[in-house]
Parts: sequence; structure tokens; C-alpha cells
Amino acid sequence: MPATIKDIAIMANTSIATVSKVLNNKPIRVSDAKRKEILVAIEELNYIPNSVASGLKRGAKNTIAIALPDLSDPFNSKIAKCIITILEEVNKKAIVYDYDENIDREKKFILGLRDKSVDGLIIMSSSLTKQKERDIAAENIVKGINLPIVYLNDERQEITMSSISTDGFLCGYEAVKYLQSLGHKKIGFTAKSMADPNLNTIYKGYMTAVVEAGEEEYIAQNYHRYYGGEDAARQLLAQGVTAILAESDQLAIGIISYAFKNKIPIPQKLSVIGVDDVIAGRVFPVPLTTMRQDALDLARNAVKLLLDEVEANSNGKVYTHKRMTIKPKLIIRSSTCEYTER
Repeated sequence: MPATIKDIAIMANTSIATVSKVLNNKPIRVSDAKRKEILVAIEELNYIPNSVASGLKRGAKNTIAIALPDLSDPFNSKIAKCIITILEEVNKKAIVYDYDENIDREKKFILGLRDKSVDGLIIMSSSLTKQKERDIAAENIVKGINLPIVYLNDERQEITMSSISTDGFLCGYEAVKYLQSLGHKKIGFTAKSMADPNLNTIYKGYMTAVVEAGEEEYIAQNYHRYYGGEDAARQLLAQGVTAILAESDQLAIGIISYAFKNKIPIPQKLSVIGVDDVIAGRVFPVPLTTMRQDALDLARNAVKLLLDEVEANSNGKVYTHKRMTIKPKLIIRSSTCEYTER
């Protein structure tokens, strides 16, 4: 039978209250000799505090794994920091892994969790799910580690586990509607890859708004990060666009950088909107209009979904996976303005 605080008190010839205060490092007037007696009793009786004992009973490790596609992306690093902070609030630790959008690295990390002391996993924008034919294989890999899992910013309808994401369709749709309200007709869109389920929903929002207005689409894909924005700007400006929606603030800042280098006034000659709302976009020489993804809200809900499942499993309850979507918010700054004839 496991030792109790009462057992320690009897062995150390002191009160239960005194033992409790020593265990919890609370201020107490007790001699060094008596404190040593209590600590010796704790060691000899192999006493395990209730919180730790219950954790061992249900296999809890108080550690959550986080898999991210690219920590150099400011939005991804912001999400990671938010998750870590929220976990710390509930006395949980985090293992953060940057799989650098590499399918093999992500797969190896996920499979390796079978041998790690973690309670669950949060995966952001999984590379394993970028192509539909990989969906079943990806789910089998993830399910094979037998851990609670939450997908973050992965809008695949095929997901059978819990997920939380920003509504990509609204990001694209509302951004284009705003540009159209400013009088823009030739609106370009640039993204890393249409195979990415999240960027695909932004593209669908963009296309829906463009078609509703009876306008043409102008697309530049396979561009990524700041430097990709410069190449996308070159391609889209050659098609005569007056405004560009970029799938990320990184790309949008790259577009504006290209405009600066080529003496194209922003927003007078080119309006630009990003998606994310990272700090760099706020302090840029031309503060960036963007569709804000609420990183803190995403992180808080991802952690809650995961810990709810961990708790349900530890109590032997059946857990129903949930799918949550958060609305983006248009943040209007200085990189957009009304269209005027050039």
C-alpha cells in the first residue's frame, strides 16, 4: 500500500500539517533537524505526492509535443510561443519540433513519439496531408502512435481527429471584397502551393469574390517567404494588377519590398493585403493591411481540445473529436487605398 502523509508524520514524530507544509515548500517554523527527519521519512517510505501518483496511474507525463512546419516563419513561431505560454499556465512542458516542411522529418518525429514521454501532440499545417492521396497514410501514421492529437490550421475535411483553424475561405473572400470596395478590378493572388489545404481555401475565397464580381483571376503560385514575394510581384505586375492578396504577411512584405526597389508607390500604384498579422507587418515603413489570424485564440483552443482529450482518456471516457473554426479579422493599415486611374 502506498505511503501517506500520515505515515510520514508518524515516522518523523510530527504533525500532518507540518509534513504537508514541508512537502509544498511553504513557510514554516521548523528546525533544520526536524525538516531533515521529514525528508528522510519521505525517502525511506518512497512517498509519491497525490498529483504525481495520479499522473503515474493514468500515464500522465505533463509534456505536450508540438510539430511545426517552419519556425523561421514569424506566424508559426508566434503560435509556438503562445502554446508554450498556455501550457506553462497549467504546469505543462512542451517539446517543439520544426520539421521544416519535410514529410520524412515530420513522419520520423511523429513515429518517434511512441517512445517519448508525452501526453499528446499538436500538429500545425501537416506536410503529411498536403496531397489527398496521402490522407489515409497520414492518418494511419498519426493514429499509430496512440496519442491524443489536435491539428492546427489544417482544414482538410478528411481529418477524423480534433482540429482548430482560421477560416481560410473568409481570409480570401473578405480581403478581395475589401479591395473591390476600393475600386480595384485586377486583383492578383499569390501563394506557396495550391496543394496546401489551407492556402487552397484562401484561394477558393479569392476566386469566389472574383467570380461574383465578373472579373478575371490573376495567379502567381509556388512563391514562398519574403524573397518569393518579390518574384510574385514581378509576375503579377506584368499582368497589370492594381492590387495583390498574398497568402501570408511574409509574401506581402516581399511584394512591397519589390515595389520599393522599383519605385512603385505603395499603396498609390499597388495595394497589398497579407494574411496573419505578424509584428513585422505592423512596423514596416508602409504598415501592412492584413487578415488577422488570432494566434492566441488558436493556441488556447488547440491546447484545450488536446487536454480535454487527455483528461477523458485518463478517466476512461469516450471522447468525441471536435472541429473548430475561427473567423479572421480585416485589419486596415496603410498598404491599401482607393483605386484611381493610372
